[in-house]
Order: sequence, then C-alpha cells, then structure tokens
Amino acid sequence: MDAEKKYLKEKWRLEKVIKKNPNDAAAFYALGTLARERYGPAQGVGFKEFKRAADLNPASFEANKFTTLTALNQIGYYCFEITESGEERGGVSTNELLAYAEKYGRRALQINPLDGGVRRTLCLALFRTDKKKECEEVLKEGCELGVEWCLKTKEFLDAFIMYQVNPKYFGTNYNKEIAMLETIAEFRPESPDLWSNLGVLYAEVREDYKKALECFEKVVKLDPLFPNAKSILQMLRKRLGLSSR
Repeated sequence: MDAEKKYLKEKWRLEKVIKKNPNDAAAFYALGTLARERYGPAQGVGFKEFKRAADLNPASFEANKFTTLTALNQIGYYCFEITESGEERGGVSTNELLAYAEKYGRRALQINPLDGGVRRTLCLALFRTDKKKECEEVLKEGCELGVEWCLKTKEFLDAFIMYQVNPKYFGTNYNKEIAMLETIAEFRPESPDLWSNLGVLYAEVREDYKKALECFEKVVKLDPLFPNAKSILQMLRKRLGLSSR
C-alpha cells in the first residue's frame, strides 16, 4: 500500500471516530498529526484539527491533559513555522497565527507552567508582535520557576539576531529589520554581531552614518578582533569628517 492510500485509510478511520464522538480531543489531535506528517505545515493542513482539539470544553481538558497540552504545543509550533514565509496560509494571516500562538501558548502554560517549549513559543509570538514587556514577564516567570530554557535566554535572543538575515521573514522591509534589531539591542547590548548588523543597516539603508559609527564603536569595544570592524569604523569616521584614532 503506497503512502497516500495508507494516509487516506487512517484519515477515514479517524473521521469515523470523530463522527461518533465530536468531542474526542485525541482523535482531532491524531488527525492533525496525520495531515501534518503527510503534507507538512507549509500546506496549511492540520492547523484546524489541532485548534479543535485545544478548543474542546474544560472538562475534556482535565480528562485529557496530555492530549490537550500536546495539541496546544502543536498549534504554537505550527503558527511559528508557517509565519516564516510571511504569507497567508489557508486564509489565515500571519498576525492571526501569531495571535493563536499567544492564546494557546498561555493556555498550555496554565496546564504545565514548567514546559520550556511552550514558554519559548509564547515568547517568540510576543516578541514578533512587539509585546516586549509581556515577553519579559513570561521569561521572568520562567526564571523564577526554574525553567531551564528561560535561564538560557541568550539562545532566544541569538535566534532573533539570526532572523535579520532571513529574507523570508523581512523581505525588503529593512526598516522593520532595523526596528527588530533595535529592540533586541535592549535585551542583548553585549552582542557585537548585533551592533555590526545594525550599523550596516543604518549606513546602507538610512544613510545615518552617525548612528552607524556609534554601532561600530560598540563592536570594536566589545570585540577588538571583530572581522572588518576597525576598517569600517575608519571609513565612517572619514565620511563624517572626523579624525582617525
């Protein structure tokens, strides 16, 4: 039996289960997982099944805590993955998906506040929607609870530094890229990579050579051996009519 036939056979079986019991969270979760494994998140499949599994009544939540939590996890990761392209999927916009990731992330934490994966997904959704204060609160709470991932927030911030080179996310919206890096700088002022990226954008996109100079001064101060930083610094000083040091 080929993969498509096996998929359809299992799909029909689960649909029969759901027809008999429309409140079967486990069946909805299994159906979502099946579709996701067959077609992948980029096809926009599985999301409505995960959402349905998570939207069942509170009594079902308590009776099926594991299923509910894993469904909420899947929704969060799913939202985060398919917003990478910046495109709408199945008529659902990026902002709506991020809102779903936030909503279900918070609900998942109510069930298990020690789940680092859920807390990470929630932080990413909050960060991506410029809810910096709320993101900090979720991280702070995680640190107080001893959640290992929250105690290593450097990984979270490094992930966002990498986003600035992801054309699928920013496209040609360089002002959005600059705004994101400026926000990250408040979290990670000790990162020479961040200041270097920001400095290049100030110079090339906004032609703000004064701000670019300030960025590269920070780069050199943080890491005197940072590649090309000193030569770029000298070029910026020359452009601004300042003496070399």
